[in-house]
Amino acid sequence: ATVPRTRLVQYDLSHGAGNKALSLAQDAASAYGQSPEAVGLLGTTQLALGKGADALETYQKLVGMAPDNPAAHLGLGLAQEAMNQPQDAQASLEKALSIQPDFLPAQDALISLQMSQRRPAAARQIAHAMQTQHAESPIGYQREGDIEMARGQYQQAIKAYTASITKGAGSQGMMKLH
Repeated sequence: ATVPRTRLVQYDLSHGAGNKALSLAQDAASAYGQSPEAVGLLGTTQLALGKGADALETYQKLVGMAPDNPAAHLGLGLAQEAMNQPQDAQASLEKALSIQPDFLPAQDALISLQMSQRRPAAARQIAHAMQTQHAESPIGYQREGDIEMARGQYQQAIKAYTASITKGAGSQGMMKLH
């Protein structure tokens, strides 16, 4: 029952109808309050609308409901980051990765957090883990290229972006090289 609502919420968010999306997500969470999907939908919607404090409360509830769900910890980490709680965000993202070490969304969020905290070496370690865990995917190489570009290490960035193209990055990888 949450799938149709999820699609409606996504549609409304993408078409500037944030209040309508929030109302739908709140209705889903009320109707299916014991469903981690419904609670997660509410948290995601709150984050998308910049309601960090509400999202934080929602994701804390979700983590309590589903402590072994890496997506719950990811959402909590994103909400904590939105509320300028970087240490808590890092702990939540690391918890998501302790549950599922190859969880790309958490890896990606942790790279972003590390870069915002000016820790490129830690971000690079995560990118290298992505390259190992997702050997056929370009994502780890793309993230490494992004990290090196942010550091002004253009030759290393080119090397990483080139590797991402050989892994199938396609036009996105080509655009990063230009």
